[in-house]
Amino acid sequence: QDSNIDWANFLFAVFRSVLLFLLWTGFYFTFVVIEQNRAQEIQRLKLDASANEIELKNLRAQLNPHFLFNSLNSIRALVGLDPEQAKSAITRLSSLLRHSINLGKQTLIRFEDEIELVKNYLELEKIRFEERLQIQYEIDKDTLNCQIPPLMLQTIVENSIKHGISKSIDGGTITLKAKLKDGVLLISVENPGELNNSLAENGVGVENTKKRLNILYGEKGVFDIIQEGENVKATIKIDYS
Repeated sequence: QDSNIDWANFLFAVFRSVLLFLLWTGFYFTFVVIEQNRAQEIQRLKLDASANEIELKNLRAQLNPHFLFNSLNSIRALVGLDPEQAKSAITRLSSLLRHSINLGKQTLIRFEDEIELVKNYLELEKIRFEERLQIQYEIDKDTLNCQIPPLMLQTIVENSIKHGISKSIDGGTITLKAKLKDGVLLISVENPGELNNSLAENGVGVENTKKRLNILYGEKGVFDIIQEGENVKATIKIDYS
């Protein structure tokens, strides 16, 4: 009987050892799989971030030439009419380009810096259009410290000049509005004109803006452009919450 008891204890000890070994092995391999998945996910996120950064740099690189050509066209119109004013405009453009290049190297900038750039650009354009271009600002102070992609508003304002003011004999008013409510920044640019549906969907500036917002904010960054009465209204919405 003692022999039977020892055999039973031996089998129980073996069973317990095997069970503990299997449990330990299971926990170990589970840990290894989780760590491998975690490492793969980190690598995927790094690759995504790298790809996004490259795309953002490419998108930003598209802005400076576009901005430069528009500004040079403004000055070209002045050279024959008013050389002194053209010289003044070139000086302003030099300062403006230096500022825009510095801002363009960054992923995000303060909205106040972007507004300053836009104001300088519009002052340059006002030399060309004179009374045909009127500018109205409705910028809430609490929006000035918000972070936005550089030259984004600048691009929209350029489109307002190119597709709105320049195509109207009487010109018109460009209205810039910005407000911050419940963690949501809402920026709008309005100008007189007719919305070109093809441009609204496939224009370089429009497509660029949508891609940059999507990369940086996902579904929390939205760009829209619509016809509102006799005006075209472009809107940027960024939800920081």
